[in-house]
Amino acid sequence: MLTQFLLPATVPAQEVLLVIDLLFCAIFMADFLGRLWRSHPRRGYLVPQGIFDFLGSIPAVPALRFFRIFRPMRVARILRVGGPTRVVKEFTSRRAGSALYVALLLALLVMLSGSLFTYPFEYRAPDGNLKSGSNAVWWSLLTTTTVGYGDRFQTSNGGRLARALTMMMGIGLFGAHTSVKAMKFLEPQK
Repeated sequence: MLTQFLLPATVPAQEVLLVIDLLFCAIFMADFLGRLWRSHPRRGYLVPQGIFDFLGSIPAVPALRFFRIFRPMRVARILRVGGPTRVVKEFTSRRAGSALYVALLLALLVMLSGSLFTYPFEYRAPDGNLKSGSNAVWWSLLTTTTVGYGDRFQTSNGGRLARALTMMMGIGLFGAHTSVKAMKFLEPQK
């Protein structure tokens, strides 16, 4: 993630970004394995694109983060070849599936921003219990999905504001996610 390189190592957000980086690496590794499984011949996918995807998906090795640049470069190449109009047509022709991906991406972004905004307020709070980046991400996941066990909570005013915003966005996103799933079930079979 670019923000990991831009922020000083002492910033409390680095711990949150490390946890989020592990989450995104798991998503990209699953994407790599799925693409490898569906490709025929598999060697055609691996050389060179698949190797870069695999190396960029390995977490906790800062030197391998360089390979992540190839994914946005591939997207830029697709946009250059097909043009933005083609991407918009593809997106609108499969609205339900595309909306599901957008909702999941937005949920991840809400989770990321919720944990990044609340952690700097809470890690120094004397009576707070969000003392690590993984606690902040756990809290944000539970709040975004509207589960909210109550095992982690904010005690500072800034943390409470972040909680309120995360709850409002999470409720909206999961409402949209539910409606997309309902549309998929009600869609006529072809």
